[in-house]
Amino acid sequence: MTHRLFDSVERELGNVSALVLCHCESVDSGVLDTTVESFDLHFAVDARASRLLIREYGLRFRGQHGTGRVVSLTSDHTAGNLPCGASKGAMDRITPAAARELADLGVTCNAINRRAEGAHDRLHVSETPRYAAGLREAGDVPLLGGGRMDQRPTSPEQRRSRVVKR
Repeated sequence: MTHRLFDSVERELGNVSALVLCHCESVDSGVLDTTVESFDLHFAVDARASRLLIREYGLRFRGQHGTGRVVSLTSDHTAGNLPCGASKGAMDRITPAAARELADLGVTCNAINRRAEGAHDRLHVSETPRYAAGLREAGDVPLLGGGRMDQRPTSPEQRRSRVVKR
């Protein structure tokens, strides 16, 4: 299925240089009331589809080294929305795996996590150094919010300066 999507996009627009994963199945339910069908659907949409799209992107990427991008929008939210949070957590693990596997192509992979602690009008780069890849030396890897891994924010003030307003 993903090959047909990429075939169509490449026919219309040319090579795909960036992939943004922002799809989501979301049904409010918890540990006690989530059905197996709902749980499976969340994982099919949020985790399996993400992996398949990243895979197809990696197989087809033909851009110049260092120009490829994968951005996954994810969430920590699980209380009252367990299947969505759990499936986004799986996507949150797929992203660093993709970063490592696509590093030789020069593709940078980042997960952006909507913060659960009340900052609902902001997006936060989720532990970017863990996800950034593309160049082998940590200090040479650009961060999504600007700067470099060897300059990553360490204080709360520095971290707040990396928050991007919607």
